[in-house]
Amino acid sequence: MAIYDLVYFGKIEMDTIKDYYCVNTKIGEKDIQLDINFTKKSTDIFTMDIIEMFLKNIEYIDNKNVKSYKKDFKDGGETDDYIEFYLDELFEEELMELVDIKLSKSKKQQQLLSKLELKRVGMYPDEKNEIGYFGVFDYSIKIGNEYCDMVQNV
Repeated sequence: MAIYDLVYFGKIEMDTIKDYYCVNTKIGEKDIQLDINFTKKSTDIFTMDIIEMFLKNIEYIDNKNVKSYKKDFKDGGETDDYIEFYLDELFEEELMELVDIKLSKSKKQQQLLSKLELKRVGMYPDEKNEIGYFGVFDYSIKIGNEYCDMVQNV
């Protein structure tokens, strides 16, 4: 019985893994959810080492993601569409919690963009080849005490 002591998750039995592991933790100043989604019944030390390295680099990857989605916004990509959705769909009182509604549209967009927060990191170690990525970083905007359901994946 091979056991791997994984950062944030604790001991995981590699010969009989569950399909889903989830923890809520603080990384830097952020409270986020981490989850691992396995499709196989067992895993190996190589895969667990990759997960461990990924977990230890979340802050670094998050910082790169923030730069990436800001560039995407500037280039009129999906992040721009995401921010535009909020400007169009939020009620005025909700929008007032997030931005100064008296400002120009571009200033409101920048204020909303600055409200994006990392809320979840999902890992898919068995599906990298099928779905094209190992991890998903979900960013959302918090209105009041709740994150919005619509997330921006990076």
